[in-house]
Amino acid sequence: MIKKNLALLIFLLATNSLFGQNGVYYSLDSALLNPKDVKVLNLRYSGISELPSEIKNLTNLEVIYLAGNELSTLPKEIGELAKLRELHLEDNFITRLPNEFAHLKNLQVLNIPYNELDTLPENIVQMESLRKLNLRSNKLSKSQQDMLRFSLPDCRISFSENDLIEPSHPLLTDEELILAPVFTELEKAVLMPHDVFILRLSRKKLISVPETVFTLKNIQALDLSENKISHILPLIKELELLQNLNLRSNALTTLPPEIKDLQFLKVLKLGINSFAEIPMAVYECKKLSELDLSFNSKLTKISSEIGQLENLKKLNFYACQISEISAAIGNLKQLEEIDLHGNNIKTLPSEMANCDNLLIVNLNSNPNLNYEQALGVLMKCKQLYSIDLRNTNIPSIKRGKIKSDFPNTELIF
Repeated sequence: MIKKNLALLIFLLATNSLFGQNGVYYSLDSALLNPKDVKVLNLRYSGISELPSEIKNLTNLEVIYLAGNELSTLPKEIGELAKLRELHLEDNFITRLPNEFAHLKNLQVLNIPYNELDTLPENIVQMESLRKLNLRSNKLSKSQQDMLRFSLPDCRISFSENDLIEPSHPLLTDEELILAPVFTELEKAVLMPHDVFILRLSRKKLISVPETVFTLKNIQALDLSENKISHILPLIKELELLQNLNLRSNALTTLPPEIKDLQFLKVLKLGINSFAEIPMAVYECKKLSELDLSFNSKLTKISSEIGQLENLKKLNFYACQISEISAAIGNLKQLEEIDLHGNNIKTLPSEMANCDNLLIVNLNSNPNLNYEQALGVLMKCKQLYSIDLRNTNIPSIKRGKIKSDFPNTELIF
């Protein structure tokens, strides 16, 4: 009986995913069979090379996700989707948009980066409803870019990675996130996608991130800790409002380059994984204030790229194998706390003295530490509140002198 019920449940879930739930469809064939019911059509990474002209029959369609397909163009009939508000076409091969495209008078979001566009319909400048236009990594000329910016002054337009697109939904403050409801079941979250700001899927025995997660556009805190996830899909970039990402205690060795598209990411927790180096894309997350790489036992150095994260306040390398710290750490003017407990550190770079706001340093269990050199550097950090020096082989006879050198700092021996 249990097996029969389980089989029925799996069948029902599969059926819902194909034939739609609350107007959300994941199959083009199913959508065309129920054209009036379709509000959201999610066809990401479906191997689609063309859209049929029958797409015009989806008269209530509001959002289309077509990322990662093989589209080179769109049918002119797409211009008949009068209710369409969002169109997501990233990672295709689109070279042209039909002139009828400008008939989409209610379109607010056009997301079409990583395509082959070298021109746009002239009448696109008449699409006054557009509020967000992402054209990164296409082939538009400078004159076309200038024309768009001039003609669509109320639209946030991005042509390159350096153009920051403001979020379409307000970012919650830290205080608001604390008070926001927490969703712990994905099945419930997809029923209220606009209300999901915090999604906690820890300890779910996941081996990958369900693609449905990436349709929840308002997520600002995502907890995937304590699973068995070995890779993160490029779709992570769809969560453009994400501020807090917890990937602790998984089986990760790298992150996709698309992590860099999380322009508002402030907290990234990667502890208890298998990173041998910090993924390069992490250094592109310029708003990061907290980075946790604790318990990554293959991590042996803090490289020079760390200096790019100028907003970092908290850095955690607890129980790694760090033996080398780049001088670029001195660029971290906002750094308040660094945890280097349980590593192989011998010396600290002299540039660390430039970390003007440094409050807490944990050097516990670095048995080969040249404590005189390290303390000579830290003595120049005038805001220091606490230094943990346990298990660093400092002779007891030296401790009195050290305390006199740091009269306003708590020293833990």
